[in-house]
Amino acid sequence: APVSKTTVAVFPEGGYLIQGLQSRIAFKATNAFGNPAMIKGAIADETNSIIDSLEVLHDGMGSFFLTAKPQHQYHLNWVDQDGNTGETPINITKTEGAQLTVTKIKEKVLFQVERSDKTPSSFKNMVLVIHMNKVGLYQVAINTREKKRINAEIPTLDLPTGLLQFTLFTADWIPVAERVVFINNQKHEFHPDLKASQINV
Repeated sequence: APVSKTTVAVFPEGGYLIQGLQSRIAFKATNAFGNPAMIKGAIADETNSIIDSLEVLHDGMGSFFLTAKPQHQYHLNWVDQDGNTGETPINITKTEGAQLTVTKIKEKVLFQVERSDKTPSSFKNMVLVIHMNKVGLYQVAINTREKKRINAEIPTLDLPTGLLQFTLFTADWIPVAERVVFINNQKHEFHPDLKASQINV
């Protein structure tokens, strides 16, 4: 019988890991046939110091949070259900930038924009555009000159059912990050009204 070879892939939210910012990282464990594998493991740095543990939630998948610090390398140490062990590197792909986190809670969506310590000036006055069905709902000025992290929320009760899209732009309208959440209010009529606002939290 062929040996079941487990592989574990990691997927930073937004596609890349930015040094100095806490990021959610998803992982997926599969066997040689592409089916979900059960693993347990830990996130460790280059000295093999354990930073956090992880376990599969469902279908070989789960997630964890990591704040990548300068001059450090990170990896997953894992063991599968057959006792096979492995190591998967977690690559830090950017040393500066900004990230967007979006979370749906009941009748509102919370969002957070965070930038790294060192960023070009265009990252200190960003714009968040929130749209649905290609119609703009909100255009939010994100001022991170003084604060590196901005938290805010928008109500979703009056929105129709569909995908609510958040796109973060630099001051010169270069897209930085995008998130999508599904809204299900059992409503299908849409009467948009664009709102522009300034957030200085």
